[in-house]
Amino acid sequence: MRHRHTQAKRDSQSVLCLTVLTAFALLMSSIQAVEAQGTETFRLEGTVRKVTDGPVGEGFAVEAINQRVLTGWLADPVAKTRDDGSYTIVYLDPFGGRTTNVNDEIRITVTDGTGKRVGGKTYTVTQAAVDAGRDMVDVLLSGILVDSVPGAIPADGTSTSAIKVTVQDENGDLVTNDTLTITPEAGKGTVGAVTNNGDGTYSATYTAPSLLLTASTTDTLTVASTVLGEQVSSAITLQLVPTIVTVAIDPNAFSADSADRPACSQLPADVSQQTAMSGYDHVFGPVPWLNAEKFERQRQIIGVL
Repeated sequence: MRHRHTQAKRDSQSVLCLTVLTAFALLMSSIQAVEAQGTETFRLEGTVRKVTDGPVGEGFAVEAINQRVLTGWLADPVAKTRDDGSYTIVYLDPFGGRTTNVNDEIRITVTDGTGKRVGGKTYTVTQAAVDAGRDMVDVLLSGILVDSVPGAIPADGTSTSAIKVTVQDENGDLVTNDTLTITPEAGKGTVGAVTNNGDGTYSATYTAPSLLLTASTTDTLTVASTVLGEQVSSAITLQLVPTIVTVAIDPNAFSADSADRPACSQLPADVSQQTAMSGYDHVFGPVPWLNAEKFERQRQIIGVL
């Protein structure tokens, strides 16, 4: 009888232990999924096009490298264009746990049959693309190649992206004596002076605007070459800026339980211009060392909760 009781107790403990471990594993899996904001399988599709004459046709190589996960995919992120200029690249890692995540930068390079780079683009993965597991990205061939690093920055009025432009003529020779203009959309970012690096590349700095956004947007830059008489467009993604609020409480509204403690806790940083424009109510949370009665009195006096 005693033996049966002991065995039953052990079985109960084993079941309890297994239940706890299973719950913990599920919790960790959920946390990792939220943190990653990614997808295990991602398909990048599009068409390589000439600037003025439609798709390029077959035979061009398209390489699309995720700058966060450079290697390790089941298949290398390289494809050949089809007859209609289209390409398909799949990011998949069923064994190593690699994923394609929101805000990953994928740098696309197009080369011709001789291995010469003839086009390129930097693509930033969006939440909608992760949810769908795919996205469409077209790439233009041109003598003007634009690369912005990083390709996505906050619309905070101070963040910058380094713009590098490579200019090559119809023979594939680098143009070292060009005069470029880089123009952002009206009412968005600004671009500083363009520097000729003397090797067929040109550099400039893009500064983000200060915008109150409800979702990410883009600023499309128009890059024009005087020598080639051509222009291309290249987009920089502008991301939302986190709102930070400083709370100041009238010391006469209430007092702390102890004289050696301040009357309230202050959130970090100062109020940004974006916060002041937002019109959002300041949000107060309970201060642990205030009793419920005093905290309720605070809420009634401030009148924002």
